[in-house]
Amino acid sequence: MDESKVSDARTEALELDLTSVLPHSDRPWFRQPHLLKLNLLLAVPLLSGAALGFDASMMNGLQALDNWVTYFDHPSSSLLGLLNAISTIGATISCFYVSTLSDRFGRKPALFLGVVIMIGASIMQAACHNLTTFIVSRFFVGLGMSSAFIPAPVLITETAYPTHRGKMANLTFTIFYLGSIAASWTTFATYRALPDSTWSWRIPSLLQGFFPVIQLCGIYFVPESPRWLLAKGRAAEARVLLVRYHAGGDTTSLLVDHEMSEMATHIEQEQRHTALGVSSLWKTKADRRIFIIITFIGVFCNWAGNALVSYYLSLVLDSVGIKSSGTKTLINGILQVFNGLCSTLGALTSDKVGRRTLWIVGCCGMLATYIPWTVCSALNLKSGNKEAGYGVVALIFVFYFFYDISVSPMTFGYPAEILPYHNRQKGISWVVLLSNLSLMFNLFVNPIALEDIQWRYYIVYCVILACSVVFVYFRLPETANLSLEHISALFEGDFRPWRKMTRFNYPWQTKEKE
Repeated sequence: MDESKVSDARTEALELDLTSVLPHSDRPWFRQPHLLKLNLLLAVPLLSGAALGFDASMMNGLQALDNWVTYFDHPSSSLLGLLNAISTIGATISCFYVSTLSDRFGRKPALFLGVVIMIGASIMQAACHNLTTFIVSRFFVGLGMSSAFIPAPVLITETAYPTHRGKMANLTFTIFYLGSIAASWTTFATYRALPDSTWSWRIPSLLQGFFPVIQLCGIYFVPESPRWLLAKGRAAEARVLLVRYHAGGDTTSLLVDHEMSEMATHIEQEQRHTALGVSSLWKTKADRRIFIIITFIGVFCNWAGNALVSYYLSLVLDSVGIKSSGTKTLINGILQVFNGLCSTLGALTSDKVGRRTLWIVGCCGMLATYIPWTVCSALNLKSGNKEAGYGVVALIFVFYFFYDISVSPMTFGYPAEILPYHNRQKGISWVVLLSNLSLMFNLFVNPIALEDIQWRYYIVYCVILACSVVFVYFRLPETANLSLEHISALFEGDFRPWRKMTRFNYPWQTKEKE
């Protein structure tokens, strides 16, 4: 083909939307070598989410092991709170340096640092001989987990094939349950095989480094973010990666030309907004509307009542008369499998059902579950009603169904959609920070409150869930199947989230300038 015609075709492609330049193929992605290789490589950073899930479920399982409780001299409720909260303290600290490392040195080096810390902390945790060492190891576990997780979704989003980006983003958080399933069933198995040995809890502690070891072996082969390379003036390297993994080696690909042009434009926009700093999150009325929503999500994701079960299932089951270690570890294992299936269902149906619909259904369902949960817990405590105790177990599963189809897959996905480009990185960091802080508070307070006021503590979550239903209805708009530009327009002018939006009633002409 004549070079001038190729150049004209490229120029025309840059003026079209993404769908106009995507190559057409009759073969599914897993039969296209370049896409199969790219997705397999992106599974390496994806496993950072599994490491988070392993930790949450493992600590639940360890507290149910008589051997672990005896070895550490029956830790009090305040010590249990510290054991869980200390890892969140480490995770919170990492929020203040990982983003800087990722932006300055690359997504891969930041991920590598977190993986190495995780592996060392897991070994230290498995080898400890006193509670102090265990607590210190838990701090470094949290530091490593968060250090490995924060750059992971960014690397995946910036490197994934355009039509796979949404699915990969959903999997980033859904795969949390792969780790939680592995931890719960590992704990169950070691309890059965080694009930009188400290290896019943040392083996799960050591296996916490399993996913990071896989990441360490594969991280060298993972491509660096093309967008980061372009921002650092390494456009030629960025183009090589896009040609290799997005175009299958086609150096004349219109898709690559389109992506390179968009990346350059976005980076220029980012540089213009850099001077605004954190204050850009609330600069205009539209920014403030979005900021309120992401603040709610950052806190609510751990204050919906889920942290009570995720980290203290053993205490909840004790409170309703289920005290057998075998029964508790079995319930924990089944619950994690159930969580994984429900979260995947929510992630894969959010486009068809709608984000707003899932949020409303989820919050209403959790509230409708927590009320009878509170009543059953009160009946069991006052009368020793075993049926009420098993009713609580059933309600826990119902609660998680509603939590997993709504909050779980959209805790970070929904904020990423509604944030404008120049605020996206800062906004996600804010959500992560709030999530860690709210979890840390919950982890320390929950065991103390359960011990002191017992079933009455559930009333607090009933009130929170009731308020969330009102907030979600009046503040969260539908974003499914809309472009990012259309989503940004939802927050301008006449903001009424309950109204079904179409492209004809977006307030394009009423954009506020403040």
